[in-house]
Amino acid sequence: MHSRGLVVLLGLLLSACGGGGGGGGSPAANQGQLQSDKTISGDGRSQQINATCPFTQVLSAARNDGRRIDRVSWVQTAEFDASATNAQLIANKPVLARVDLLTTSASASPSRAYMLVSNAGGCTRIALTSPGSIPTAVDRQTLNSAYYATIPANLIEPGSAVAVVFDDDQGRSEAEADRTYRLLRLPVKSSLTETIRVIPLTYKGQNGFVTNNADLADLMVRLHPITAFTLKTEAAFAPPSLNQSVLGFLTPGQESFLTMQAVLSELDDECARRNGAQNSARTAPKCLGVFPNNLTFRSATGQVVGIAYVGGVSMLAQSVSATDDFAEISAYGANHWLNFRALTVAHEYGHLLNLNHAACGGPTDTDPRLYPDGRLGGGAGYDTTRKFYFSSQRLNGSGQPQFGDLMSYCAKEWSSDRGYVAALNYRAGGSARMGTQEAGSRSQWLKITRQGERWQLRPVDFTPSTLRVTNASLQVTAANGITAVPVYSAVIADAPELTQGPFFADLGDLNALQLTLLGVDSVSGLPITWSAQEWIKR
Repeated sequence: MHSRGLVVLLGLLLSACGGGGGGGGSPAANQGQLQSDKTISGDGRSQQINATCPFTQVLSAARNDGRRIDRVSWVQTAEFDASATNAQLIANKPVLARVDLLTTSASASPSRAYMLVSNAGGCTRIALTSPGSIPTAVDRQTLNSAYYATIPANLIEPGSAVAVVFDDDQGRSEAEADRTYRLLRLPVKSSLTETIRVIPLTYKGQNGFVTNNADLADLMVRLHPITAFTLKTEAAFAPPSLNQSVLGFLTPGQESFLTMQAVLSELDDECARRNGAQNSARTAPKCLGVFPNNLTFRSATGQVVGIAYVGGVSMLAQSVSATDDFAEISAYGANHWLNFRALTVAHEYGHLLNLNHAACGGPTDTDPRLYPDGRLGGGAGYDTTRKFYFSSQRLNGSGQPQFGDLMSYCAKEWSSDRGYVAALNYRAGGSARMGTQEAGSRSQWLKITRQGERWQLRPVDFTPSTLRVTNASLQVTAANGITAVPVYSAVIADAPELTQGPFFADLGDLNALQLTLLGVDSVSGLPITWSAQEWIKR
């Protein structure tokens, strides 16, 4: 019989390590697992586990059936091992709990299989759906061999904990009973909401559109670590670069990738105007510019359907008519159940969450935090709207994985656990990857853009969270001399560094009388100079 003095210690250890409960399974699966304090009844026929939500198990002679919890998984978009230290969830969003209970030889289900969820509201009991009999091995490609249940959104909050419990009327030995429960902390971060301004772009008399903002918002929640999205269609915007372009007259409806970059920069300026003062790209409302169906953008390698600034606030994508293909009734069907255009918006928003591309399907600018093959790392996913659970281990008819990372260019795309965690850490306020700053850390940021043959400067409150150092520089002439200031570029995945910009420079505490931009005008090679009067009032 364990000492009751362990109760306080257990609470402290659970908080620090994120685990607790019975044994069983592999050493890796048990990493962070702790034995709880318990009380054996006087007659030795039961044990009470003195967790936050106490429960009892029947004790008897040893059954020697090898019954044990092999693994508990939380699935919130992506699947996480509940015992892993890198598992992270977002508050107020449902979680599918998968529990793999195994035995030496197939046997009937236990009498009781349930979870106890504890949070600020108390203890909630949730029955686990049974597979019918306890398997001897795990089938990761389906839920059919596992116990599972959905933990409702209102129970997912920071500080929540879960007890997973199996119990039998016949009972089993104390050691065997200990292998059929787990105590686990839900690794939950506070709720996050996102506002997206849907801005129709005007081209040759037509406007872009999103047919159903609520459906698109739902899709974004399904794929990203955000509790709720608010999408609102606003007044249309006519980007000057589209009006000035002559390419569309030569090749009707087609514009260049350089023009597309210029349109994104102009949308970014318009987004800043509509947003007003903001502290950072991370927390500012985002802007989705949707271009109409009579417009396509092409690069040297083919059509470009969407772009965004990595760690920025603005993205461009095609108009969206639908989010789902309801003809697809299984995650393992030949085609994706998600509409390509809606998926493109989700992909571009991933860039705004400071993610670059996953290394699958040919991208040249990849994010090292994602899996090296650009896929889901052998894990699983769950679409709460379609009720699809699927494993990335499932192969297609050619023997290739069916699923790729949402940030990739291959297969049926879904968020990987690595991408989900990286995006959540960024949006919740964790460190960004490159060239980032928050409010107050930089005093005089300038955005430098090119409009045709004309360069312009505009003071900005913040830059994209990820910036790339360029070979260019900004010469600042002040009363006390000349200072060279580094010039950074916004990152558009797979775009050449020195194409259309935009570029950014921080004047810091310098009181500039004149600014000279060097090293970005590949056409003339000449410096571009502004007096203080030409930029300070913009």
